Amino acid sequence: MPVESKFCNVCGIGVVADRPITATTSHSSVSIPLSNPQNQSALIQPQDNEEVIFRIRPSFYSVGTTYIGAAVFSLLAIAIFGYFALSIGISLALSLASFIFPLVRHVQRNRVVYTLTPSKIEIDFGILSKTVRNIPLRNAQDVTVSAALFERMIGIGDVIIDSAAEAGKIQMRQIPDPRKHADLILQQVQQVHRL
Repeated sequence: MPVESKFCNVCGIGVVADRPITATTSHSSVSIPLSNPQNQSALIQPQDNEEVIFRIRPSFYSVGTTYIGAAVFSLLAIAIFGYFALSIGISLALSLASFIFPLVRHVQRNRVVYTLTPSKIEIDFGILSKTVRNIPLRNAQDVTVSAALFERMIGIGDVIIDSAAEAGKIQMRQIPDPRKHADLILQQVQQVHRL
């Protein structure tokens, strides 16, 4: 290695007066500012993406019983018309007509959805066009479960929320396991009132 060389020709380490300079690793640091009030809005998730605690529809039980009733009526109509050798077309028309009421009940059931989030109860109405009603939990004062004897036997009932808002009482009709859902609502109401 020539005397005037500043670097070793073999390893590339810098040398000063025939003594190698020890290689040191350099560290670079980047300071990331903590979130400030202007940037907090970007970090907060929008209200629409709020956690869903439960989302339910009214129980299918009442709709199912009307379907069973329509099926029984259809079989009886076909049997009676067949026994008396009457026109099969009339019995089929009666059978199809008997399913109109269950179909209407089915559509009415499917157009209602109850959703509980940490801050509100949301009630969606409609299938093609939707109406959404939001009830803030901070306005809820009381939660009641109402179920007739037969409803208790099959595990459905109504949950009634007494609200201080203009809405008054909100009724979640014929939902499955109403006591469990009422307890979940009460837990969220208590958490909202603690804040």
